[in-house]
Amino acid sequence: MISDEKLELWSHQISAIQAAQGAIRAGRPAGLWSMRTGTGKTLGFASLVTELRWSTLVLCHRDELIRQTVDTFGDVWPSASVGVVQAERNEIAGHNVVVASVHSFHEERLKRVSRDRLELVIADEAHHVPATSWSAVLDHFDVRFTLGVTATPETYDGKALWRSGMTKREATGLIGKIKERVA
Repeated sequence: MISDEKLELWSHQISAIQAAQGAIRAGRPAGLWSMRTGTGKTLGFASLVTELRWSTLVLCHRDELIRQTVDTFGDVWPSASVGVVQAERNEIAGHNVVVASVHSFHEERLKRVSRDRLELVIADEAHHVPATSWSAVLDHFDVRFTLGVTATPETYDGKALWRSGMTKREATGLIGKIKERVA
């Protein structure tokens, strides 16, 4: 696990990382973490990425989440090169991790990025995934694994929360396992 002494993971974060690693080993295309607000989703997925060492895109929808994610990667994987796609910033090439505003990663930018550029996509606040803007980005990339993280695993309009190759039963099972370990 993480060897940096100043960063200690909680047991539910360790369990979530292990569940994602198990899903990857089993050849599943996607996974979903459901954790309450403030319980360390960002530290958890940054730690997973640090262990995997895969080229990663983290999709966010708010400025504060982009800043928080960049800062967390600086703490967890200081040697990683972290780029940002937001407004005028378009730091995709040459970075281990790209943290992007889903609204800034529009069609014109997507056209310029190879479908196989990334190995992992993380959808932060994954309850937004059914939205067209999120789907366009997720559908563009051919990745080894897609991870959704959210405190709200159900949408209000009845749309399927997780649709990137994971059945509702698989998503429910993974959510259930993680919720049991968080409670």
